[in-house]
Amino acid sequence: MNTQLNQAIASEHFLEHLPEGATHQPYDYTAGMGLISSPMFFIAAEKDFFHSGSIKQFGFDAVASSEKKFMLLAGYGHTDMLMGRYAEREVYPTLAEWMTSVAAD
Repeated sequence: MNTQLNQAIASEHFLEHLPEGATHQPYDYTAGMGLISSPMFFIAAEKDFFHSGSIKQFGFDAVASSEKKFMLLAGYGHTDMLMGRYAEREVYPTLAEWMTSVAAD
């Protein structure tokens, strides 16, 4: 996973991680992002050890969804977004409100 993420950061293309001996080209997960039209909520953490919010912002900009939201959580780490001490009161309500508003449209 770490190799895959490092390659994604360097190239801005998130590629399938192939097992040793694979004979096909890796699938480029980012190539079809412009085809995504479903509502999307992107949540990034300022202190995420994988990569910065700017890389995650790339995904937001790449999808074609007309209904999309990007939230960068200051002071949060990678797992804090879901399991952190304050996630229940700072993250979940925002996500739930967005999901409710999208479902109502």
